[in-house]
Amino acid sequence: MKLQLKIYGDPVLRSKTKLISFFDTHLEDLSNNMIDIMNHNNGIGLAAPQVGIKRRMFVVDMRLCQSNYSFQVDGKKISEKSYFPLAMINPKIKSLSKELCTYPEGCISIPNVYLNITRNYCICLYYQDIKGKKHYIKANGYFARCIQHEIDHLEGILHLDHIKPSELIRYQNKLKKIRRNTKNIFKK
Repeated sequence: MKLQLKIYGDPVLRSKTKLISFFDTHLEDLSNNMIDIMNHNNGIGLAAPQVGIKRRMFVVDMRLCQSNYSFQVDGKKISEKSYFPLAMINPKIKSLSKELCTYPEGCISIPNVYLNITRNYCICLYYQDIKGKKHYIKANGYFARCIQHEIDHLEGILHLDHIKPSELIRYQNKLKKIRRNTKNIFKK
C-alpha cells in the first residue's frame, strides 16, 4: 500500500472519519506505513485522513518529544520507550480536564505553521489496538495535546481552527502558498 502525506488544501483533511470494524493484516500494514510517513516528516502523530484514509485511526510516537507528559494504560503507568510507536483505533474521549494549557503546536500537513493552541491538560479515552483489543488511557501534558490534535483530524478539524480569525491573518500568505502548491499537485 503506497500512502502519501496530504497537505493543507486537500479536501480529505476536512473529512469526518468512519469507525474501523475489521482488524486484520491490512490494518497492521496501514499502521506501519503511517508510522514510516510520520517519522520521515519528523512528526509525533499522524491521523489516517492525513494519508487520505477516512477511518478513525492515528499513530503516535512520543519518544522524540522534549516536553513533559505522563500516561497510564489500563490503570498501569507505562514506560514511554516500551510503548511507542502506538496505533490508536476508534478513539472515544471519556473526559477532558478543566485545566487548560497553551503551547506552540504544528502539523505535518501544514508545514512550518506553528500556532499557540489552548487544549485540555489531561485526557481520558478508550481506544482499540491493531488487534482490536480495547484499552483505556489517561494522558497528560504534551501526550494529551498530541492525542487531542489527532482526534481533531478524525473530525476534519485542523489546528488552525483553534485560533481567532484575527490571529490567523498573520499566516494567510503562508497558508495561501501551501494551498496553491497543493492545487498544483492535483493538476499533475
